[in-house]
Amino acid sequence: MAESWKWTSDSKLCFVTTGATAPFTALIESVLTPSCLGALQEGGFTHLLVQYGSAKDVYDKCVSTARSYVHNDDDKRHLIIDGIDFNPDGLQAQFQLVQRSKGLVISHAGSGSILEALRYQITLIVVPNTALLDNHQEELAVAMERNNYLVRGHVTDLGPAIKKSDDFRKKMSQFPPITSGKHPRDGLGTTSEPHVKDILGVTSQQPHEFRSDYETALWDKITTYGDIAQAPRSISIPTWKERKRS
Repeated sequence: MAESWKWTSDSKLCFVTTGATAPFTALIESVLTPSCLGALQEGGFTHLLVQYGSAKDVYDKCVSTARSYVHNDDDKRHLIIDGIDFNPDGLQAQFQLVQRSKGLVISHAGSGSILEALRYQITLIVVPNTALLDNHQEELAVAMERNNYLVRGHVTDLGPAIKKSDDFRKKMSQFPPITSGKHPRDGLGTTSEPHVKDILGVTSQQPHEFRSDYETALWDKITTYGDIAQAPRSISIPTWKERKRS
């Protein structure tokens, strides 16, 4: 890593995951803007770690200016900024560090990354890629924010979501719900792996409670898998045009 990590028991981590094979480059650029960095500093964060995947060139282009900003701002707490490549072994170590430091994950809206982060009961901001056609990422983020699993962020301005995330920690829905009997202990393991269907907070006897065709399609897809350990890193949902044809 380019900066000395300087991790202590009082450190607080914001981890950003942007995707592996096709990184969300606008998210990389957004988290390294002064408005986002300032919001993190005001929130008491000491470390920002960006998983840039194959977009190291985008990260490198932005990070020098970002470091200059946080180093020169004497009125706010110093923020250490570093980046990592895609890790084929997963992001468990990063999520666990966020959990222990009562930190924050800012993630692209890929379903696999969302599911993995929720296992650790950590505060999660999900940022849909609004440039995509048939934008199911936005629909997924809206549905999960409605159920208090996460905060939905906007790639053009992450500051409001970061400021909201601290209060959100106190009211966020537990995943899976306590009543399911599958609640994780400290996020580092479960007595039974949570069922993926708990993601929308409804039971299989109540599919009519979904508020959109997309949520129904999502339900049908994710209940194919018995638990998160069996689910793939991404879940393909029919596009709007495909649903219309069927």
